[in-house]
Amino acid sequence: MEYREVADGDDYTEKAGLIVREIINNNEEGDILVFMPGEEEINKTIDSINSLISSETVNVLPLFGAMNPQDQDRIFAKNG
Repeated sequence: MEYREVADGDDYTEKAGLIVREIINNNEEGDILVFMPGEEEINKTIDSINSLISSETVNVLPLFGAMNPQDQDRIFAKNG
């Protein structure tokens, strides 16, 4: 587990996408969990990740309270 701080004024959703790309490029094993404060930030972060990384490389899934239970359960499905 690793915490990364974002400088004041930086777009933290874009920074999260860059950090996810860095982790993937370093071929680190395991899942990546990114916490964001709300649905809008979650969606912006997903857009950032998808613009930087091929969807064939990663499966980016949102999770927030307003989602229906079936969609929330997708995060627990096995990949690979």
